[in-house]
Amino acid sequence: MPPEAISTAGLGRSRSPRISAAMNTTAVLLLVVCVVATSGFRLKCNDCGAAKCPALPSRGCPHGVVRDICGCCDVCGKGYGEKCDDFIKCGSTLTCKVLDFSQNLGKCV
Repeated sequence: MPPEAISTAGLGRSRSPRISAAMNTTAVLLLVVCVVATSGFRLKCNDCGAAKCPALPSRGCPHGVVRDICGCCDVCGKGYGEKCDDFIKCGSTLTCKVLDFSQNLGKCV
């Protein structure tokens, strides 16, 4: 067996040190990508008592009033055909139909 080959434990196959190092690097990178992808974005909501809520428009909200993502403030809901997601909510009589699952974006219908 050439000295540059290393036998894998009990499998009878040989791999060069370069291939083994590349496989180890690939495995570590894959693990990092999986951890980052599954950790997700986490929104940190402040205490609602300390929340400074924006004033609603004086003319009112044509599509109804909904709570913001933290559940602290009243905000105007989006109207039919407008973009929506976990943060941007549709008006009280509409729902968010997801159109792009990779980014969880949708439109109010």
